[in-house]
Amino acid sequence: MKKLLSILLSIILIMSICPLGLFEITASAETSGIYTYSVSNGKVTITGCNTSAKGSIIIPSSFDGYPVTSIGDSAIWHCSSLTSITIPDSVTSIGKYAFSVCSSLTSITIPASVTSIGDSAFGYCSSLTSVTIPNSVTSIGEFAFSRCSSLTSITIPDSVT
Repeated sequence: MKKLLSILLSIILIMSICPLGLFEITASAETSGIYTYSVSNGKVTITGCNTSAKGSIIIPSSFDGYPVTSIGDSAIWHCSSLTSITIPDSVTSIGKYAFSVCSSLTSITIPASVTSIGDSAFGYCSSLTSVTIPNSVTSIGEFAFSRCSSLTSITIPDSVT
């Protein structure tokens, strides 16, 4: 019993004197408006969106003072009444299935800060007509625009490998 108590106190002592930067700080899911998000190491990932969201939305560039740096996997999945989405310049990655099955989506603004677009990120966005991918993007996942039956124009820069 004394040995267990000694080990526990040692761990508490070490954690109290170490700088917090050595440990990853992760908050549980938070909600603001139509979005669910998480904060990790001072950066926000959008993890969900109320599927009843309608019309045009602008994803905020920050929550609680932390920059939004990624749209997580399946974050805005199946928001079938969204018509337009603007992503802030703070975002660097768009996850897998991030905007899949947003069947009314006609336009999306992808900022020059984005470097990667995940698998099926825009799959089944059947109303999406054109997409311009900025030169900052270096990778686009498989089936990123699968089943986008109205897509007539897409510009993919040479930066994509």
